[in-house]
Amino acid sequence: MTTDKDWRDLSAQLSEVGRALPQRKKHDHFAAWAVEAFVAGDRDAAVKSLTGPVGERAVDAVYIDTSARTVTVFQAKLHTGIGRHIEARETLLEFILVNKKLLGRAEDFDRFAASVEPICERLLRDAFARIHDEGYQLTLVYVTTGSVSAPIEREVQDEFVLDSGGRSDLVILQAGSVVALMKDHLEGAAPAVPTLRLELSSPSQVYVNIEERAAELYVVLMTAESVASLYTDERIFLRNIRGFLGADKSINQEVIATLRTSPADFLMLNNGVTLICDEARPDKLNGRDILIVRNPQIVNGQQTTRSIKEAPTSAAHVLVRVIRLPRTAEGVDADLVQRIVTGTNKQNPITPSDLRANDPVQVKLEYAMRSYQYKYDRKRRGKREATRLYGGLFKFYITKFDIAHASAALTEPGLPHRIGKEPLWQHYYETVFPSTRSVATYVSMHWFWKLVARETDQLGASDLKWAVAFAAWEFVSASVEGSQAFISRAERMIGGKEAVPAALSELLQTLVAAGNGVTASHLVRDPEATAYKIWKTKDPYTAFLKVVRPDKRLRAVAAAAALSLVE
Repeated sequence: MTTDKDWRDLSAQLSEVGRALPQRKKHDHFAAWAVEAFVAGDRDAAVKSLTGPVGERAVDAVYIDTSARTVTVFQAKLHTGIGRHIEARETLLEFILVNKKLLGRAEDFDRFAASVEPICERLLRDAFARIHDEGYQLTLVYVTTGSVSAPIEREVQDEFVLDSGGRSDLVILQAGSVVALMKDHLEGAAPAVPTLRLELSSPSQVYVNIEERAAELYVVLMTAESVASLYTDERIFLRNIRGFLGADKSINQEVIATLRTSPADFLMLNNGVTLICDEARPDKLNGRDILIVRNPQIVNGQQTTRSIKEAPTSAAHVLVRVIRLPRTAEGVDADLVQRIVTGTNKQNPITPSDLRANDPVQVKLEYAMRSYQYKYDRKRRGKREATRLYGGLFKFYITKFDIAHASAALTEPGLPHRIGKEPLWQHYYETVFPSTRSVATYVSMHWFWKLVARETDQLGASDLKWAVAFAAWEFVSASVEGSQAFISRAERMIGGKEAVPAALSELLQTLVAAGNGVTASHLVRDPEATAYKIWKTKDPYTAFLKVVRPDKRLRAVAAAAALSLVE
């Protein structure tokens, strides 16, 4: 069931899109949003796919994906409210005529293309050429905030199947489906791959109707070559909690070695792939058994899929579990998805930080940091994979571990040093990542921690950096926290383009001296201890703060440092 809040949330997203399209109407904002959320994942690409404000002949956008080798044609209908308007049968039937034109004879298409606006004509001609000359897959998407009656939807789908002969797909996104797409988009699970045809290597399959969950399970076999074809880009792994860990990981090396040396053994040695989807339907294509899945996501088996891509072969078979999960007004059951991921993943251990990868705070950070030209990576992945995906595209690459460490260090004295990396993502998660904290605050904390850690290391006091950073942040945060002026200066200082202000250096040197005094007093009591071990407990931080907090001279130095960072 949709609500007024859903409409307000969607309207807010459309307003954001509208800032990129100030000369266009709300209908175009909705079309661009649909393209971005459903297939593009990039606002600029979505805007470029729009066909024009008039004369588009039931075509609002044409998105061509060269990596996935797909053409997606959109018609978008924006009505006030969710589900209040009923779509007319004739409108949908007119839209699916586009399918005939794009799949039909060149002379019929030419007449159709000549009747539309130049922008639309250019996009359609490019799409026609890709479909006929390069074998691109065609999908039509009718997206509306209104509703389509069940009888009309069945009639339109039947008519479409009759015309397409299985060569293209039709997706109708209405009311609740639009809300679900919006929520997926906000959760970082969109744009997903709209539809896949899984080519089965055996007609035998296991089917289970899980009535208690309103879910269905298919267990099928596919060749490794067919599994490799599922991966064209990262969209198939959006609900996965990790990125690719790298072909150099031992378990992934074993997968590749088995495929190359003993492919017949692969089925017995590998756990296979688990895929969730909104719909699953057995069918045939060119006499072969297939399983058509809509909105598929590989939630377990990314390492297997990516490793198979390195050595695809038809001689190896892969066990594939397809789980159709029901959707409610709240979207897919995130807790159930997480249980599926945890329960099926045995070959590469899951960490607490992995399980937080799709948390709303992490998704918010990923999206919002794009405005800073930062890539925030909320998933654990190999360094080579990160470089392949993001190298040169952003000013800075920041991982979730970078932000976690900075936030923890500046929120509670010595926290990351005392408890380690992964515990931050368990009992301390809400402390380290409070949902009310602004993205600007997270960014400023990141850069402040980086500066202090670097400068403290250079002073030969790396064991004191957690204490020094916490105290320094207490002194300067009122001026620095969330400050764009500080963020800009910090970028330059970290990049070596600007010197650290003398006032900040003086503050850090003074705090290091105080920290050394605390270390010395602890060594008197325990001569065998090391500074690193001493600062792994709470006591030295308490003693340190008792010394520096009431120091009036230190406060004056800190005030000068704060001013120097935001000037």
